[in-house]
Amino acid sequence: MDKRLWIFRHAETELNRKGMVQGKIDTHINDEGLRQSKALFEKYSGHGFEKILVSGLQRTHQTMRPFIEAGIPYEVHPAINELSWGYQEGMMPTAESTEDYHRVVCAWESGDLHTKLREGESAHELRERLVPFIEH
Repeated sequence: MDKRLWIFRHAETELNRKGMVQGKIDTHINDEGLRQSKALFEKYSGHGFEKILVSGLQRTHQTMRPFIEAGIPYEVHPAINELSWGYQEGMMPTAESTEDYHRVVCAWESGDLHTKLREGESAHELRERLVPFIEH
C-alpha cells in the first residue's frame, strides 16, 4: 500500500516573530500563526489525512488544531519535540551565540554528532530519541 508522509512546520510564535531562539521552549502560536494554521487547513484539508502526529509542544498541536477539530485522529509524540538549543533558548542571537551555533553545525557536518551547545542536545541525542519514533 502506498503511503505518504506530510511534514509541516509549526505556525509562527512570538519568539519566531522576534527572531529569538525557541528550541524546546513551549510557546503558543500568535495571531499570525493562527492565520497560517487556518491557511494550512484550507489548502490541505482535502488530502485525506488518516492521522495527525504532533510533538508534545503546544505550538504543533495548535497549528494542526483545525485538522483535529475536523475529526482527523491525532497522536502526541514528545520524541519529535524540537532539538534543545541549550543556553541559547529564549535569546536573541548574538555574534558569540551565532559563532557557537555554526561551530556545532560544522561539527555535525564533519561527522561529530556528539557536539552540542552548552545545556543543549547533540545530533546523536536527537537521533536516539527519533529512531524509536520512526520505527513506530
